[in-house]
Amino acid sequence: MGDCIVLTPAIRALKETFPQIRITILIIYRRNYAFFWNGNKKQDTVNPYITESSFRGTAEVFKNNPYVDKVLELDRGALKQIKGYRRIKTELMNIIKLRKHRFDTVICSFPEDRFSLYAFLSGAKIRTGEKPAAFSFLLNRKLNITQEDGGVLRYFLNIVTSLGANVTSYDTYFSPSAESLQLADEFIKQNGLENSSCIIGVHPGSSQNDRKWEADKFAELVNQVNADFILLYSDFDIEFISEIKKHLSRTVYEVKTDSISDLAALISKCNFCIMNSSGPRHLAASLGIPVIGLFYKTDDLRWGIYDKERYPVIKTRKPCNACPSDKCLAVIPEGKFSSFCMRDIDFGEVLSKTEEFILLYGKSEAGNVIN
Repeated sequence: MGDCIVLTPAIRALKETFPQIRITILIIYRRNYAFFWNGNKKQDTVNPYITESSFRGTAEVFKNNPYVDKVLELDRGALKQIKGYRRIKTELMNIIKLRKHRFDTVICSFPEDRFSLYAFLSGAKIRTGEKPAAFSFLLNRKLNITQEDGGVLRYFLNIVTSLGANVTSYDTYFSPSAESLQLADEFIKQNGLENSSCIIGVHPGSSQNDRKWEADKFAELVNQVNADFILLYSDFDIEFISEIKKHLSRTVYEVKTDSISDLAALISKCNFCIMNSSGPRHLAASLGIPVIGLFYKTDDLRWGIYDKERYPVIKTRKPCNACPSDKCLAVIPEGKFSSFCMRDIDFGEVLSKTEEFILLYGKSEAGNVIN
């Protein structure tokens, strides 16, 4: 989700500069949570072929995007389950499907071998992406850029500006549906939150277990702070949410969302949010909702891409004996969640920033935002 949301300014720049072009997005699901997002409780139904999107899960980011003409998707996990001759046949079928679109240009948004390979085999005349990428010899416009040089947002924009696109805005884009906004309004009314002085959204999930702040610390923060908290999560996060709830000593509101649109609508009702480095953080930023981000020690090089006042990043300042100074190896000391450097994030710093945000973005008794 986060990758796709951060890509939206680059897509806008292309379409505004070249309004006659048609833009197709190919989403390649990389992890098993694609199954959860697509409504499956078990990994028992797989589709290894490139198909037109049904706009469930990550693809929903582009459902109402005015700059996107078509969305295709491929479940790489399903493809990897196929072996031998059938795998070769399936790969060839996917290549044939790509070639039928007769793309003029393919942009490899990340330096992955499959991206470069598909770009070449699609038959596109212009194939562009990062120079150090795997199989980059298959590209004919190679750019000497990395995601760490200014972050992923500028990385995407650098790719499209190399094609002549003019960037007029760095704002990311997502628009929740009217139905989702109505459901969020009903939730607020049903729980008597219309007059709340401060609603804080907490989405403690992340695509990787090592990137999650400790469950007991999330709970302790909620226990100590005088505000209304909404605990947001999806099916993918249920196990971690259960760990947090074991340590809660007060009542909080909680909502399991089944779509990105529903999640976005609820986030839009919050004064601010507290999140790990995750897709929901980028979703909140696309809606203009401030977020306190909890990062492992090097993740901000790629994803610390927003205004530091409204979207501050908190990470550990301690050295880690398990990792080199310039890289997190995602070592979880014991249990299932939270790497060393996520555990070393200072609780007092998070608490202090939360209280500061209540003063900045909460409401006075008259209902005005406190500045």
